[in-house]
Amino acid sequence: MPIKKDFTTLQQLAARAGCSVSQASRALTGKGRVSESTRQKIMAAAQELNYSNQSPRHQRYYAIVLEEFCDSYRDIMEFLQYAVSPLGKMIVLESTAAHLLKNFFCDAVLTLDLPESEVSQLRQDLFCPTISANYFQCCNNSDISRDWKKFLTESRQKLCQSGCSNILTVLPAVGDNPAGLIATDNCNRELYLSWQELSAAEKAPIFNTCDGLIVPFNWTPSSWYKLCCSQTPPIKVIGLWDPSQLPGSRPENCTVMTALNSEFASACAENLHRAAERQPIERKKILMAI
Repeated sequence: MPIKKDFTTLQQLAARAGCSVSQASRALTGKGRVSESTRQKIMAAAQELNYSNQSPRHQRYYAIVLEEFCDSYRDIMEFLQYAVSPLGKMIVLESTAAHLLKNFFCDAVLTLDLPESEVSQLRQDLFCPTISANYFQCCNNSDISRDWKKFLTESRQKLCQSGCSNILTVLPAVGDNPAGLIATDNCNRELYLSWQELSAAEKAPIFNTCDGLIVPFNWTPSSWYKLCCSQTPPIKVIGLWDPSQLPGSRPENCTVMTALNSEFASACAENLHRAAERQPIERKKILMAI
C-alpha cells in the first residue's frame, strides 16, 4: 500500500500563487502585511488546490529520528517525510537528516552542526534559508547550556515572526550534547532533555504532551510500557518489537507492529491524518523515536 501524497504544502500553494512562502503564510494567518492583489492570488490558489490551512499553533506534530537507524528502513523515512512534515515541525538528529533534507519542504533549517558533518554538506544544496551555529564554538563557552539554548530559542522566534511555520531543526548526536532537544508547542518556549533523562521513568511527565509514541524494536519494551502507561490517560504505543520480547500481559493501549515496510508506514500516516482531521491538535505532538 503506497503512502498517500494527496496533501498540499504551503510551499506548493506559494508556487501556484507565484509568491513567497512567507507571503502565503501571512495571507492565510492574517499576521503581517501582504498586498491585496497578492492575497487574492493566494486565496484563489488555496481554493484551487483545496488547501486546508491550520495555523502554526495547531500544528503540533514533531519527530525525533535516532541516528542508528538512518541507513535502514527507508519506508519509515518516507513515512516521516509525507506523514509528519505537512502537519508541523520536525526535529532530526545529525546525519539522519541526509535522507530528508533534500526533499523536505520547509521554510527554514535551524542547525547546530559539527564542522564536517554530513548535514553541513547537504545544507549547501538547500533552497531555503539556513541558520547555523558551530557546536564546538558552543562547547568553548563556559555556560554551554545557556549558549545553545539561547541561539535556538532566539532563532526560532525570529523565524516564526517572519512567517515560517515549518522549521526543520537539525542537531548533532554525539557524546554529551543537546541531541535531546524537544521543541514545545510554541515558538517562545523550548524544553531540553538528554536521552538519558528522556528514557528515565521519573521524567515521564514529558509525555503528557504526546498523542502517541513509536519506539524501535531494540529498545526494552517494559521500560516504555512503564513510561507510557503511567500517564493519564495512557499514551498509545506502537512498538516495533519482536513478539518474543514482549511482557506476558500487554496494556490495551499498546499495539505491536513487526512489519517494517511501506504498508506499516502507510497505516501510520493514515492514522495521523485521520487524527488531524478529526479535531484541531493543540498543545499536543507525536513524539517518534525510530
